[in-house]
Amino acid sequence: MPALADAAGPALMGAVSAAVSENAALLEHFPTATPDQLGLKTGMLFCVLFPLGIVAGVRALRRLSRAAPAPRT
Repeated sequence: MPALADAAGPALMGAVSAAVSENAALLEHFPTATPDQLGLKTGMLFCVLFPLGIVAGVRALRRLSRAAPAPRT
């Protein structure tokens, strides 16, 4: 059975790439790039930034849990 990250990475990249490739308003801002090029580059950028966001969120939650006072019993 494949790990969740193995299945989620290509699926996320494909979803982002397809959404950008079909967005006419966004494509107007990049006249030199084809829709496929812009979609692929955006999908790859998302796949790099998404895990960094997860790491930042986990670190922030760890800091908050350490700073929280221990519950009284």
